[in-house]
Amino acid sequence: MKYDVFISYSRKDYVDANENIIPGNIVSGIRGLFDTNGISYWFDETGIYSGDEFAGLIAKNIKESRIFLFISSEQSNKSPWTSSEIATARAYKKKIIPFRYDDSAYNESVIIYIANLDFIEYPKNKDKALQKLLTSILQFIKAENEQKELEKQEAERRRLEEISLQEKNAQILELKTKLVTLENRKAEIEQDLLEHEKTKATLQNDLRITDINISALREQINALVGTKTIEHSPQKESIKKLTPSEWVGIFGMSLLTGIFAIFIVIFLWLINFICKRKGGQVLIKPKFISVLFVCSIISIIVWFMLLLII
Repeated sequence: MKYDVFISYSRKDYVDANENIIPGNIVSGIRGLFDTNGISYWFDETGIYSGDEFAGLIAKNIKESRIFLFISSEQSNKSPWTSSEIATARAYKKKIIPFRYDDSAYNESVIIYIANLDFIEYPKNKDKALQKLLTSILQFIKAENEQKELEKQEAERRRLEEISLQEKNAQILELKTKLVTLENRKAEIEQDLLEHEKTKATLQNDLRITDINISALREQINALVGTKTIEHSPQKESIKKLTPSEWVGIFGMSLLTGIFAIFIVIFLWLINFICKRKGGQVLIKPKFISVLFVCSIISIIVWFMLLLII
């Protein structure tokens, strides 16, 4: 608020007919009390605000004041302006303090607003009345300040709660987003596993069918060749893949190798024979020559037998 108190009074209680301030007037006394105790106030000091064109300004200042102080006197109760000011204060729900400067009755136009309000009676004990007025205003200002502080703290608490709630909602949203992502990933993994199981099952079925076909073919082959079992022999299959001309070539080379070995044996034997006729020492041991001869003969025989078997 801009002011602590709005002072509603009759100008006739403040100045005389010549616009001179009346010595010891109640309005000046209250102003001095407020100035001493740091209470801000507004009142129509010059009297120029009594015209209809200033009604809005008076209403604005009433609205911007915490307390409405009505100095009740014979003159103020006759003034239509004070009646309007009290009605305005009532409309703005201001705290109204009636300060009875004399025993004059309230104006009938405002008595409905202030008849039941606690008032401060000035004539019986002036000092006590002023002190009571000061105490009432300071207590109200203190209570209102405390209330505003509580409201401020409550607003701050709500603001912090709102921020906390927003942060919490943001965290919840973030977690929910992560949860949806993980659930989608889980669904993808489960789908991959399902497809893998289908693939695995398909391959196993293909393998089973292939085994059945292999067994059936083996049984057909066994029935045709008159044997009970055909063993799978990659080496034999590879041997049978050779053509007759290839086999003849292999046998020929092996036979020539055996014959060449026999010629070497004969040559070595002749060398030993010549050396022995001349009375010299034998160069090659007869036992080695015999072994080499036997090996050559055995090699030729083995290749003949393989050719017959194949």
